[in-house]
Amino acid sequence: MQKNWVLIRGLVRGVGHWSDFPERIKSAFPNDNFEFLEIPGNGVLYKEKSPVSMEKMVEALRQESQFLRQGKKIHILAISLGAMLATAWAARYPAEVAELILINSSSAKHSKFYERLRPENYLKIAGLFLGFKTRYTVEEREQEILKMTANSSERRDFALPLWTEESTAHPIEIENFFRQLFAANSYTFPTKAPVPTTILTCENDHFVNVSCSKNLAKSWDCAIHIHPWAGHDLPLDDPDWVLKHLASI
Repeated sequence: MQKNWVLIRGLVRGVGHWSDFPERIKSAFPNDNFEFLEIPGNGVLYKEKSPVSMEKMVEALRQESQFLRQGKKIHILAISLGAMLATAWAARYPAEVAELILINSSSAKHSKFYERLRPENYLKIAGLFLGFKTRYTVEEREQEILKMTANSSERRDFALPLWTEESTAHPIEIENFFRQLFAANSYTFPTKAPVPTTILTCENDHFVNVSCSKNLAKSWDCAIHIHPWAGHDLPLDDPDWVLKHLASI
């Protein structure tokens, strides 16, 4: 069966931050169709103000989607904040979404605030985003983000020039960082999965505790697959593992 995939990144991450994953997933599923949507305020939409609610973000992405204009049902693969957005989309418009694949997300209903963002990252993030225009070059900031979110040094080295190029071309606005953070913290997950859902997560995620995904999967009674060593950015650290599980769903 041919699938129409929508992919969504996370907090202040643009489509360019997928690195080589778009090429890999297209090669793995040559008969499927793909859209890589931008949250307003991210990537090529960096000049726009980010919505301050998941519901408004959903409406913005629905306007972007060519699949919806063509009346096609979608399968959403999303990571972190993008996974919250995907869940809000499916909960609001279940007739539009055939399936959710959620990577390393978190829910205030199911996890503590210190699990949703590990405490050792608080000061790092504050320093990066409050002083990034004066204290860090774009490359230095992206390097620090990669250290927090990816565990493979080889893949970090591969991604750094790509991420630096993306964030130089489409600069992060501090206001949008806080607007997206507010939307994430304000969003309440539904009590049950709105559509068939699979969760992919990482035992060694140093950014968001793996318990967040485990708690959500238990509450929703949905499938969960746990990577043994990758970090928060699972599609960067081990794209082949992600593609293997997508093929088995």
